[in-house]
Amino acid sequence: MTKTRTIFLTILFLCLTVPGRAQISDVSDAVFSIVVPSAEARVVDMGVLPVGTQRDSLVQPFVRNTGRARIRIDALYITGTDAGAFDVIAGKAPTFVPVGEGHGVGFSFLPTTPGVKTATIVVETQIDTQYYAIRGEATAPQIALDVMMVDFGQIPVGAHRDSTLVLVRNLTAGPVTVSDAAQAGPDMLQFSVVTGQAPFFLAPFGTQEMTVRYEARKGGRSSGSIVFTVEGSPDQLTAQLFGEGIVRDATATLATDTLTAAPGEIVRIPIRLREAKDVQFTGASAFTTELRYHASLLVPFGATPQGRLEGTERVIPLDNLPLMPDADGVLDWFDFMAVLGDAQTTPLRLENSAAIGAGFPVLESPGMFRLTDICREGGDRLFDASAVLQLSQSGPNPFNAATVINFQTIEKGHVSLFVLDLLGRRVRTLVDEALEPGAHQRILDLQEYPSGSYLCVMQTATAQRMIRLQLLK
Repeated sequence: MTKTRTIFLTILFLCLTVPGRAQISDVSDAVFSIVVPSAEARVVDMGVLPVGTQRDSLVQPFVRNTGRARIRIDALYITGTDAGAFDVIAGKAPTFVPVGEGHGVGFSFLPTTPGVKTATIVVETQIDTQYYAIRGEATAPQIALDVMMVDFGQIPVGAHRDSTLVLVRNLTAGPVTVSDAAQAGPDMLQFSVVTGQAPFFLAPFGTQEMTVRYEARKGGRSSGSIVFTVEGSPDQLTAQLFGEGIVRDATATLATDTLTAAPGEIVRIPIRLREAKDVQFTGASAFTTELRYHASLLVPFGATPQGRLEGTERVIPLDNLPLMPDADGVLDWFDFMAVLGDAQTTPLRLENSAAIGAGFPVLESPGMFRLTDICREGGDRLFDASAVLQLSQSGPNPFNAATVINFQTIEKGHVSLFVLDLLGRRVRTLVDEALEPGAHQRILDLQEYPSGSYLCVMQTATAQRMIRLQLLK
């Protein structure tokens, strides 16, 4: 028994020490246990593709390590009769695959002749060589692109350029219908098809002329594409589109005027564009600003926004002003009614001006408003908040058809009492005569007018009052 054990140990010692033999590490409790790495992959089908087009596919994972030791991939290539139609484009060897993980491989299919194409993927590891099939089918193309790429070049932001050209050609002796010519990006905003949109019919060996557009809305190089699809066929062709938007150093100044008006008159305040340079090439869509003035002298009228009160000043946001002015340099007009306030003049300041959609500087130039026709006998007779001058309405508001207007004057003189709609049109005149100081009353009948808001205005020689009425039938 002892002799047999001695012989066994001697053989074991010789096996582990004979020169030239591989040294095998024992990684378990069992004598002579050998860790053998193994792998499994898959058959790759690249599908159906027209001749002359390319399809890339990432197979993830292609090789998976299912053994108990790391795999080393020494080589990964394609061989066979149709190997030229395929290529390994990602995940090439040499590389290692850890235990339990996979290795992705990218393949490309670019056939040059029709028919079924097959080849063999060879994967050489440190322990063996494995073989896997790759296939694809190539069809004779029905259409071709005369122009594979359209480069519009450099265009100022805000401008556009069109290119009219033959893009698609029928390669067959039969009719072909292109069912779609879809934008495929990556830029879906600045490129478009203007004329020749799909679907369209191609006569035998016929062509389709199209107009494509690049509208530079931002600075920098950009790319888009148009993918053409043939009805009932896997044929798809892609035309690439390129263009570059150039941003210019634009400047602009928003300004208003110096104006005068008597109490009760309508004042039209313009917002002008001055000293503008290359504004239309910036990608801006409109201007925005704020008009600030002394609130007691001007009342927003008609469609002019009411804005907000900040102390003694009124601030009116003016958004979406046109980018380009009219022939007189005016972007827009805003209507106000001049009233007798607690001052005679006020600056018309523009603040927080900017261009919507662009970052160029927008400067501001203020205007001025001055109230005229003020009675100066005994000093300027401006508005006094403690005065008894009053204008009010009796009864509910809204009212139905008729209501009573109460007003009180503080001096003998001519009084005008009239009603305006919100477009500034006079719809009723209740008083237009000289009155004695004191309380007065008039009946307002609007039964033939539509429901809505109206303004009742009282104008004396030195002051003005206004209330809003709501007619509801």
